[in-house]
Amino acid sequence: MGRYLVVKMQGRSRYVIFDRDLFGYCTLPDDTNAECPNLLPLDWKSRAAAQAWLGRCYLMWEAGSVPAPRGWKPSPHEPLAG
Repeated sequence: MGRYLVVKMQGRSRYVIFDRDLFGYCTLPDDTNAECPNLLPLDWKSRAAAQAWLGRCYLMWEAGSVPAPRGWKPSPHEPLAG
C-alpha cells in the first residue's frame, strides 16, 4: 500500500487524499505568502477525480515541476497516473 490513499470522508459524499506518513489529509495553503497560512483541505466529488489529481501530483513531483512533499520518493507501488 502506498503513502497516499483516496478515501471517502466519513459522513460526507466527498473524497479526500490521506497521507499515511503525515497522518493527515492533503491540503493547500490559502495564502502562500503568509507566515502562518490556513490550510484548506482538498476534496472531490468522485474517487476518480481525486485519483486523477494525485496522478498529476506524482507526475509533477517526478518531473521536478513543483516541490514534492518532504520525504516523498517515487514508489513502484504507487501509480504515476490516476
